[in-house]
Amino acid sequence: MSLRWAGSFVDRLLLLLALTGIAVLWWQQLADHRRAVPMVSIWRDRTLLACYPLQAEKTVDFTAQGAIGETRVHIANGYVSISHSSCRSQRCVRSGQRHHMGAVLACVPNHILVSIEGQAALDAIAE
Repeated sequence: MSLRWAGSFVDRLLLLLALTGIAVLWWQQLADHRRAVPMVSIWRDRTLLACYPLQAEKTVDFTAQGAIGETRVHIANGYVSISHSSCRSQRCVRSGQRHHMGAVLACVPNHILVSIEGQAALDAIAE
């Protein structure tokens, strides 16, 4: 009877240690994700035009030459937006500000894409 109890105790102890290890690793990965620096990438078709930190110390106004004219990207106070575009519909301008990693702004007629990306240690965490 004591051998059976000892085996059960060891199994439970190993399970507890394994679960604790998994929880610690998960917590570290989550902390690394939160420390990731969000970057604003500005693209024309498949060409990267510029990359700026979302939390820039100074306001950034970048003018991208698109397929039909200019698109102005505004970065300030942890937000990015398209402030002006030469497209007819102006949906990109009216789409507002973004501040989360993974967010995207696009001026489709002008072939301009603005995305917020981060260098997180774990790619499987979704917000």
